[in-house]
Amino acid sequence: MSKRFVRLTCLTLAVTMTLIIAPTTALAGKYTTYRDIDVSSLNLYCEWSDVELALGSGLPPFKGKIRDITRQELDSLCEQVLSDMNKLAGDIRDAQKAYKKFDELATKLDGMAYGDGVLKAALLAAAGAVPGATGVIGTIGSAGAGIAGDAAKGDGGWTSAAENAGFAAAGLAAGLAAGPLGSIFVSLAQFGYNQYKLYDMKQEMEKVLQESRLYLDFLNRLKKKIAEYKKRNEVKNEIVFEKAKSTHKFDFYDTENWYQWELNMTLNLDESKTGGFGEHTYTGDFTIVVLYNMSGFLDNPRRAYNRASDGRLDTIDKIQGQSKWSTADYNKNGVAEIERMIKGKATAIVDMMNDKIDFKFEQNDDFRATNIANFGYTLSVIASAPQIGKFWDASGDFAFYSNYSGPDNPPITLEGQGETRYWIHPKFTEVYPLSALQEMWENNNKQWQKEITFDEKAWRPWDYPNPRAELRIMGNPSR
Repeated sequence: MSKRFVRLTCLTLAVTMTLIIAPTTALAGKYTTYRDIDVSSLNLYCEWSDVELALGSGLPPFKGKIRDITRQELDSLCEQVLSDMNKLAGDIRDAQKAYKKFDELATKLDGMAYGDGVLKAALLAAAGAVPGATGVIGTIGSAGAGIAGDAAKGDGGWTSAAENAGFAAAGLAAGLAAGPLGSIFVSLAQFGYNQYKLYDMKQEMEKVLQESRLYLDFLNRLKKKIAEYKKRNEVKNEIVFEKAKSTHKFDFYDTENWYQWELNMTLNLDESKTGGFGEHTYTGDFTIVVLYNMSGFLDNPRRAYNRASDGRLDTIDKIQGQSKWSTADYNKNGVAEIERMIKGKATAIVDMMNDKIDFKFEQNDDFRATNIANFGYTLSVIASAPQIGKFWDASGDFAFYSNYSGPDNPPITLEGQGETRYWIHPKFTEVYPLSALQEMWENNNKQWQKEITFDEKAWRPWDYPNPRAELRIMGNPSR
């Protein structure tokens, strides 16, 4: 493929992208035909459609909706357009057949140039076949102008290459044709195809475009009618997640717990950011509230600390000899409350042509709060000697503690409670008063404190700002 052809095609596409006005609708139930009139090129969608938002990992997807104009409203607008044109649906369908022929010729040309669909898209838009674009269709309703206007120069619209855009192609008898349609044809001629064969194809395309006038006029009128109706009635294009919930289990210090993520998010169509070829941008705010059920943590605190301490309690339980040590769950009106709220903005760039969405978060706040206390593990010891048997039986409690609010991973400690159970053989109290021994044991427990790392699995799958997320369109019964 010649460099000139590539440059010309890219130029045509760039110009086309700045001229196309994409329909201002959201991805909802696809509206493809009205009384067998094909309106799929408008990319019309209506009513409510299901959408799913999936975070990078760990949670089932959130369920939401996309809202736009209703199907009944669109039917009514189509009727109004036919009435304004004083035409029947059958008249439009006849013109639609001619447009189908034009589309087939554009497909053929694209194949000749190995365009992979890109040349065809440029050709349709440049010729005004895409509603809202300039080109031939821009003046299709005016007498003596429109699709056939390129032929007004008496040579079918073909002029010299040197006179127009400087495409000095040696031996090329005809140059650029007036208008974007002709410029695409001359690029093909310079690509090596017979100029007369291409001239015949251009003539045929102009003919079927002229015969497509009513169909293309209907599409442009309908597009304008929809825009006016939506503005007048304040119809909103929204992507809405209202108290959308996603519940899943998670591991916390080797205990199984559950959390429920609740998403509230409304994204509105940003008219100022509507791009070429059907790209629509939706923006808005989101709030995610995470509700934690920490029953597994509360029911298995000994297991939790054993995991947090890399098996320290298992090691203690294995101690044998004159002193037998053991550990067990401790829970005295324990509380394990974790709260989280994530706020920010979100953007969804919807590719209307391919039904794809590029979705991103922009996190502003991540508020975390903890209230954890009064449960942990009990440490017990029984010591014995051959002469007197059991001479020491004592235990003490150690509880998790965390009271925090802020954006970071909360601090958490294990702290001795000071409430001990203590027994010693009377012979020992002859040397050490029982009260002194008991006070020493209790003080040691009260003073004991160990910092541990808060298990960051509690924050997954949003354990770093703006995680990967996918917003996708689901099936709709109206299709």
